[in-house]
Amino acid sequence: NKFNNLKDFEEMFYMSKFNSLIIANSTFSYWSAIIGERQKNIIAPKKWFVNQNLQNTIGVNLYNNNWTYL
Repeated sequence: NKFNNLKDFEEMFYMSKFNSLIIANSTFSYWSAIIGERQKNIIAPKKWFVNQNLQNTIGVNLYNNNWTYL
């Protein structure tokens, strides 16, 4: 399998090229989705933080209107 034993940056590169992604609430999968702008189907968790106030405190909108949230 060509995806075995990849370095982190290689995994992110390949993930960014997929047409669809199901991502976790992690910066690694988030940036893979952001870098891959041409991706059509991104499924992401509705809740990124245990404490929603933390997201409000850092003032960053992690949500993309074109993604599906579960």
